[in-house]
Amino acid sequence: MTVTREDRARAEQIAARSGIPIEQAVLVAKGRKTLNDVLHEMLALERRERLVREGLDRGLAGQVARGRLALAKARLIQDLWSSQQASFKSEGLRAMVDGDPVAFGVFGRGVVGGVVKAVGRYEVVLVPEGAPAAETLKKHDIKFYCRAALAADVLVTVGRNAEVARLGLGATTDLAERFRPTEEIALDWVRAGGRVLFVFRDGDTITGVPKRVARFEVEVEVAAGVSVCILTHALYKPNPYIRDVSSDG
Repeated sequence: MTVTREDRARAEQIAARSGIPIEQAVLVAKGRKTLNDVLHEMLALERRERLVREGLDRGLAGQVARGRLALAKARLIQDLWSSQQASFKSEGLRAMVDGDPVAFGVFGRGVVGGVVKAVGRYEVVLVPEGAPAAETLKKHDIKFYCRAALAADVLVTVGRNAEVARLGLGATTDLAERFRPTEEIALDWVRAGGRVLFVFRDGDTITGVPKRVARFEVEVEVAAGVSVCILTHALYKPNPYIRDVSSDG
């Protein structure tokens, strides 16, 4: 950006009159920003730094300072991160690419296993054991996943809700029919540490203690050292879970 002598002189006048830094005053002088824009940015920066000093995560503080996130919601999100040591946007499956074999519970197919080769936004590519070629699973068809070595231990905990099963539901691509936990629900589960019974759209159930809760998946400990990740879109939205159950459903 070329700054002429006239631009500089005008910028110095703006800076002297408004108290903004000369670099920002140059942008105002050249019409790249308005003085009001600069003042709002400076106020947002000042508020962000104050929130950071008060203990809020810098990224969350920036969103609050710019009016993109309510302070109460930001503190809730930070509490959730601290309680489960993971983000509400975390996805465990990406860490399994080219790792140990993974078992997937799939609507209408039972269990499909193999080595995960890629994880996209809408699909998972895996190579089933002994298969000559890769297979692509649509994420909306997947109910849950776990390490293949733990699959037998997970499957013995699967129960059945006869009432939901009679509805004959399966996978859905309809966003309106998908359950998504809120940060409030997630924090409640993690802090309580109790067992939760999760109900899938086809009537299957899994019961365990939520250890990591994200918007699209919940990692549940079903037995000592045995965890499974439930995909939230696969749950029965009208009644997706029951809190504090004492036995498998």
